[in-house]
Amino acid sequence: MNTQLAPLVTAACPALTAIGGVGTETAAQLLISCGDNPDQMRVTPVTWVGGLG
Repeated sequence: MNTQLAPLVTAACPALTAIGGVGTETAAQLLISCGDNPDQMRVTPVTWVGGLG
């Protein structure tokens, strides 16, 4: 599955897969959850780490 999913995720959002600890499946799930409204997912890295996101 990773071989088919990786190029799609990378094409959709290359910066997401560049984040340390974010693999293909995690990035795909974030993109799916975000859907057509990526603005709802915009938070700072500090917010993610602090659990406030």
